[in-house]
Amino acid sequence: MQVEESFLGVARSTGRPSVVVLDRGLLDIPAYLPRENWLEMLGQMGGYTEAQFAARYDLVIHLVSTAHGAEEIYEKEFNNNPARTETAQEARELDDKVFDCWSIHPHHLRLDNSGSFESKIASCGEGVLAMIDRGGSGSGHAD
Repeated sequence: MQVEESFLGVARSTGRPSVVVLDRGLLDIPAYLPRENWLEMLGQMGGYTEAQFAARYDLVIHLVSTAHGAEEIYEKEFNNNPARTETAQEARELDDKVFDCWSIHPHHLRLDNSGSFESKIASCGEGVLAMIDRGGSGSGHAD
């Protein structure tokens, strides 16, 4: 939350309309934790709710892992990246968990691997432009 607030402060300080794009958001966290640990953490943070966390973001764009539908790319990246530890199956399961964590968000865009990477990126841009056109909530977050 502190990192997000810092970036929002920088955006606000420009005095110009801004879009802040984050690689991850607060509701990614429960995908990596047992449910009871996540709920305990929420309580320790002052009783926040998942709905409050979701409301911090105007738009959520979920770029589906290449482990879903582009397995050959995932395997190539897996073999060339020692930091990648999940098998394709584990990556699919984690990807699904992350997607489910954000299911409460009203503007949750899921971009699969049915087209090229370029078309996936273009769809991201279209999603952001649509969020701007509808005015967003003013929180300034996109994940």
